[in-house]
Amino acid sequence: MLEMNWKELQEGIKRCTKCRAEGLSGVRCPDARAPTLEPKNVKLLFVSEAPPLNTQFYFYNENSNDRLRNRVFGILHDVGYELNSIKDFNDAGFYLLPTAKCPSARNGLN
Repeated sequence: MLEMNWKELQEGIKRCTKCRAEGLSGVRCPDARAPTLEPKNVKLLFVSEAPPLNTQFYFYNENSNDRLRNRVFGILHDVGYELNSIKDFNDAGFYLLPTAKCPSARNGLN
């Protein structure tokens, strides 16, 4: 079994174009967006569908007003977590991964 570190794994995922090779219409790939921090000591893993079509918005892009991040941080705040950054999110034992790395543009919907 081939063992990869987190950075190597993310680089391999960034280069993947299998959806295009399989002729899946509406999938925009490759998509270079990737989580900014390696998962460590994860207590709760959040799983999202895919990155949003609009590349300006992304959970791990703290320079954007990402709706998913705002909602997740808001819910966690309501149950007692004070999170102001992705680092705070990770340090608290949380992590978010999309199930698909590329956004879908089929019918103009994500």
